[in-house]
Amino acid sequence: MRILKELVQVVENINLTSAEIITSDNKRKSKLQQYYKKILTGEFQTDADASQFFYNDVPSDSRYKSLKTNFRQILINTLFFYKSKEKANDYLEATLYCSRNLLAGRILIALSSKNAGIDLCQRVLRRALEVEHSEYIVAASKDLRLVMSANQGDTKKFNYYNDLYKKHKTILDAESLAEEYYSLLILPYAKSKEKREDTSPLARKYYEQLSLLLEKYTSPRLHMFGRAIEVISYLAINDYPTVIKLCEKAYKFFNQKEYNYYTPIKLFAHQELISCIQLKNYQQGKKAIEKTFSITRPGVKNWYFNQELYLVLTLHSKEYNEAYHVLHKVINSRNFSKTVPHIKERWEIHKIYIYFLIYIKKITVVEQQKFRIGKFLNSVPTYSKDKRGLNIPILIAQLLFMIVKKDYDQAINRFEAIKKYVSRYVSKERNLRSNCFINMLLQIPNSSFHKAGVIRKAQNYYDTLLATPLDIAGQSHEIEIIPYEDLWEFILESLETKRYDRR
Repeated sequence: MRILKELVQVVENINLTSAEIITSDNKRKSKLQQYYKKILTGEFQTDADASQFFYNDVPSDSRYKSLKTNFRQILINTLFFYKSKEKANDYLEATLYCSRNLLAGRILIALSSKNAGIDLCQRVLRRALEVEHSEYIVAASKDLRLVMSANQGDTKKFNYYNDLYKKHKTILDAESLAEEYYSLLILPYAKSKEKREDTSPLARKYYEQLSLLLEKYTSPRLHMFGRAIEVISYLAINDYPTVIKLCEKAYKFFNQKEYNYYTPIKLFAHQELISCIQLKNYQQGKKAIEKTFSITRPGVKNWYFNQELYLVLTLHSKEYNEAYHVLHKVINSRNFSKTVPHIKERWEIHKIYIYFLIYIKKITVVEQQKFRIGKFLNSVPTYSKDKRGLNIPILIAQLLFMIVKKDYDQAINRFEAIKKYVSRYVSKERNLRSNCFINMLLQIPNSSFHKAGVIRKAQNYYDTLLATPLDIAGQSHEIEIIPYEDLWEFILESLETKRYDRR
């Protein structure tokens, strides 16, 4: 009761009126609630949208700027009322608990509510120790050793907290070093996904420096970054079987913990899935994706990303019926309509290729959504102004449909536009495989849609394509949804042994 009395007194003295928070189930019609709902539904994409709706004015309007500032602060306030649905022994839940309560404990100590502040810091320390969270063990023990020294003069407790601080400060330094090395390795790939020759030797060097620390400490963050660095060293040289083995070792290490730490499981499952796509190992890849199903909430960004990689795996492994089920599950998921535009864009493109497979009878389905082929063939792709090359798979898909439908006149007209597009956007340096494949397609009208002629004229490009392996880690899956080699087989199957003369 003594601690509760202290807390009540502190709350009373800071003149608290009411908590300003915002939730999706709030029925109020205030501007702030409307602001929240319209961002959630995608009606507001820019400040101009919001300022026009509320004040019929530009974003620089002082009324709108004030509304935006208040809205931002209320959203931040709401974060402190977060209540996780995860289990109590979850690492993320412990992180949120420690960050919130350590801050509250420090505020109480600063406001001279020592007993309540000490109690909170001790609770934080116990929780941090349960999940080996070095950052909060160090922070809480540091605060507690000062209080025990300056305010209570308790030598025994001071020594206890001081020893904890020193021990875990060393572990925290090891974690920080591993995190620094990991960050240095992935830093160059933030702007360019092209592989660098120095990545593997640098990763090996970093891992060797961390190996003794990994043997000495069981810290989850140290092992997450350290093991990830080792994986990178092999991923960079395309040693996918070794990557899979290292991921399996990482799962074993983290599954032996007495608490759940899902972040590394997701990280290594992602790397394993990429390796399985490269090896076209569907069964192993399915095991990898299944590891994420129970720990990733449907509808969040990572869920869509993992489902996309799984879709790519099914397409590269020619498990086409499974690919259809993955697509159907995603586009019919509860939150799909609310997800960010670029995610929806990619899945719309995936849908095009799935329906192409249905059209050529590679996928058998009883019921399917309507897909307006004619409208798609006549449309001009404008996704994201081609910043990520998303027009490439759309243009290719249009040609695929035209060819298999034997709509050769329309295909010839589109080929002319493709020539200009290739020369401007599809360079050999950055998109060699796409450049080769599109040039293979261009040989089709040049050979009057005659199968033998197409094969002969496209052979050099085809040989280059085969000699250039697909690198999924470079995010080529956004462009090359189905391997070009497989698409080429489908096209050749549709061509005839007679020439087509345009009327």
